[in-house]
Amino acid sequence: MKTMQREVCMAGDQPKPGVYPSVPFTTYRGWDAVNSSRLNKLGAGSALHFLANISDSTPSLNLGRVYHSLVLTPENFADEFLLADSCSGKTAKGASCKKGGAVIFEGDQFCKIHTPPEYDSDASPDQYIVTASAWDAAHRMMESTLNNDFASDLLSDTEREIGYVWEEPTSGLLCKGLIDADSEERDAIIDLKSTRAVSPHDFTRSVVKYGYHRQMAFYSNGAVLCDRPRSKRYWVAQESLPPWDCAVYEPSPEMMSRAAETLYRWLSMIGKCIENDEWPGFGAYGPLKLDLPAWMNQEEDD
Repeated sequence: MKTMQREVCMAGDQPKPGVYPSVPFTTYRGWDAVNSSRLNKLGAGSALHFLANISDSTPSLNLGRVYHSLVLTPENFADEFLLADSCSGKTAKGASCKKGGAVIFEGDQFCKIHTPPEYDSDASPDQYIVTASAWDAAHRMMESTLNNDFASDLLSDTEREIGYVWEEPTSGLLCKGLIDADSEERDAIIDLKSTRAVSPHDFTRSVVKYGYHRQMAFYSNGAVLCDRPRSKRYWVAQESLPPWDCAVYEPSPEMMSRAAETLYRWLSMIGKCIENDEWPGFGAYGPLKLDLPAWMNQEEDD
């Protein structure tokens, strides 16, 4: 089972179980362990999709990373991110390129067309280039969060970006989680979420769509197995668009219970896949019945 577990995990350094304070995101990403994002693929995918582990990087996720750095580790922000500048390359006629920088090579920015052949696209960069619009949005988001009395109070006197690594007993997987903020005083795990709208209706939809409650249950499991159990959980939800509203939410016990049940079911399934070395996709179950969703049936009845 250990050999199969190694194959299921991502390529990179395999950390020992434990608690790792102040972990840079680039370091955490290279750890050879399963995270909540990978498990969440089972929400709309299959065991085969979990095994494939295709990256889900999007502009909104990248903006969230910039915002996280500004709020949680502002002392490291300048080392992690760089405002986009003009490309240092030259056109065929020798004129300066008018495109914006996409990569950094030896201190200069280059667009994708003029990226030097020596640039290693597979290596993790020391700094990430941020467009002017994302730079401005992330700073406005940070100001809104820190000006929210509830959010700023919740984040005060917390440990930031704590890496948890644990062996998950149900599946045998080595798992990892990067906790945004941990408060021993408030006995709480705090997770920052950038979102388009923070109304209760809209944020609930985001929780369900992106599996935030399952992610929180995953983190809670890791905290317990790392001997740092927490009884409370909070989301700091920050809008990524005007008017840049910020709200703090606490998931209900019922929501967390449902999330824990789903998480257990998924982990049990992955454990069986590892044991049998079988990773079925949707096509492995023969013809599947398909019907209109309930809301469409209701619409037609009306």
